[in-house]
Amino acid sequence: MKCLRPFILGPLLVLFAGCEMKVTPLFSLLRDQAAAGLIKKQQTEAALDQYLKILESSHEEPAVHSNIAVLLNQIQKPEEALKSYELALDLANQKKDLAAQFAI
Repeated sequence: MKCLRPFILGPLLVLFAGCEMKVTPLFSLLRDQAAAGLIKKQQTEAALDQYLKILESSHEEPAVHSNIAVLLNQIQKPEEALKSYELALDLANQKKDLAAQFAI
C-alpha cells in the first residue's frame, strides 16, 4: 500500500492546486491568539497592535477589520471604528462571505 501513496496524493495535489484556496499565514493565527489573550487581560491597545500587524499579511480579511473596529470603539475612537466597520463590510460583500456579513 505504501507504493500507492504517491499515485494517490499526486492527483489530489494537482486537483487542489487548481483551486483558489486562501490559507491564513501562521503568524497571523498566532497574533490573533495573542490578541485574544490581551483582550482577556483588558489590554485593548496591545491587542489592537496585534491586529494591525495581522493586516500586513491579511489586509483583505473582513474579520480582522471588524476586530480592529471593535477595539477602536473601546478606546473611544468612533470615527476610526466606523471606517474599519465599513471596510470590513465592503470586503465581506466583495468576497460574498455571508458569515462575515452577518457578524459585522
